[in-house]
Amino acid sequence: MAIMHSLRRALRSRFPGATIRLARFSPGGRVSGSLIWEGFDLKAQIDRQLLLREAIQKLPPDDQSKVSFILTLTPEEHESLAHA
Repeated sequence: MAIMHSLRRALRSRFPGATIRLARFSPGGRVSGSLIWEGFDLKAQIDRQLLLREAIQKLPPDDQSKVSFILTLTPEEHESLAHA
């Protein structure tokens, strides 16, 4: 469970006020989820992923390897997906 805690801490530090939703999947215990943040507004998906990568790279290499995928969404994008 340490990966969940350290990943949340890294994401909160880099993306203040973001909604962070993470889940751990077996086998291997890899972590996936979504990061919903107003700061992604007007940023291309590749730029969002680069920002995310910078935050994840602050974790120890072993923890970095446990991160599978994290969707990066604005609150508006998240709402439209929820109502789709």
